[in-house]
Amino acid sequence: MELTPGVVFSVGVLFQDGTALPPVTAFGLIADALEAAGDGAAAAAWRAQLATLGGPARRFVAVRHDGGALGAAAGFDLELRRDADGVAVATASVNAGADGDLEPAAAASPVGSLFAPPPEPTPTPARWPPLPIRGRPRPSPFATFLEQVELADDALLVPPIPGELRALRRLVRAERAQGERGRDELVFHVYELPPRVDPTVTNRAPRVATLVPGDRLPESYAALGPDELGLFDERNRPLLPPAPLPGPPPYADVPVVILGSGDELRALVIPVGPSGDHAPFEAGVHRLRFAIDRARWRSETADDVSRYRAASTRVVSW
Repeated sequence: MELTPGVVFSVGVLFQDGTALPPVTAFGLIADALEAAGDGAAAAAWRAQLATLGGPARRFVAVRHDGGALGAAAGFDLELRRDADGVAVATASVNAGADGDLEPAAAASPVGSLFAPPPEPTPTPARWPPLPIRGRPRPSPFATFLEQVELADDALLVPPIPGELRALRRLVRAERAQGERGRDELVFHVYELPPRVDPTVTNRAPRVATLVPGDRLPESYAALGPDELGLFDERNRPLLPPAPLPGPPPYADVPVVILGSGDELRALVIPVGPSGDHAPFEAGVHRLRFAIDRARWRSETADDVSRYRAASTRVVSW
């Protein structure tokens, strides 16, 4: 059904992970999924509906005893009385609209002229989950994906991305830190995936920004709590509810021997066993962590200024 201005309707979306999303967010996710599937025309049609989703509006609905709308042309005599002494200060006779709403007619009457216009709604970020869902809880189909997201030095290692999350472009990690005045404050570390990412392999999302109190924050980030991870598309729309950042996986250190080239631009990393002999890697997922900690000049204090320090982690599988 194509939506047109003036149509009154309710939209509720419940995705497979049991999360209720606002209509604007839900419509955007559906449009992104259609576009990823190659149906650009359908995606454009869904995005066109976003313009018809207005914000909250004041309504004055006349209902029957069973809660249903009374219907059109029902007449009412309105009388506005002063609270102090009960004296009527304005009266009007109005008819309900097609959906039983008296607001348009009342607003145009002498009674409506005494009301102040409704204030602009203040957007309040929803805290996930917004409402408990009745029935037996179902595990999220993205639980395995979230458990495999790994913090590695100054980046996040992102496992193969499910098809439902192809719009994923930005990951945000909230962390409690101590501010300049010694107060605890919430900071947001922002990580971004490369523009062209292969969703079938593990990708590295480097940290591109750290936002602190006073910086301009997208409203969607406010739903994140300490030590939680949020997944967002390129417009900072949430794709999933915030989830706790998983701890580091139990990797085992493997001794290696490194053979470098003469120009020091290439190297062979050879895994060895306890005896020092070559021991091939077993099939699975392996992390390669490269780190450097080298003096730049002599200094009494070995800090990040006098020493060159950097680290990077890559994930390989075979």
